[in-house]
Amino acid sequence: MRGLMSEQPLLISRLIEHAARFHGDVEIVYTGLRPAEKLFEELLIGTNVSGTEHPMIMRATEHHLPWPAVAQLLEELIQTIDRFDCNRARELLMQAVIEYRPGSEVQDLVWTRKRYMIENEHGKVTALAAHRSKYNH
Repeated sequence: MRGLMSEQPLLISRLIEHAARFHGDVEIVYTGLRPAEKLFEELLIGTNVSGTEHPMIMRATEHHLPWPAVAQLLEELIQTIDRFDCNRARELLMQAVIEYRPGSEVQDLVWTRKRYMIENEHGKVTALAAHRSKYNH
């Protein structure tokens, strides 16, 4: 097995298998990808890519915002996060990064649960009291 500091790629699965052999009887369960989880990460968004002196390093010229626009965006993102508005935060990011196109709907479990409770009025105090009364008998 190659070391972590070598220039050769190391598969996470091999690292885990090696650790499991080292530590003894450890079960490894492959569960697949969770929602919004990726197998790899691309750091380049646009198509304006050129090479560098190193064959494994690329350079990209990407769209960017001037600092005053970034500062305003950050302020609005902070306010949006304080309101726990995932959809608006996503819209702001899509406006700021023209090339950004999310692959799926919002996958935040806390936000999704809160939205469900609001849409179904389970989030009301009266609904909570009724729910508790079912289990206090």
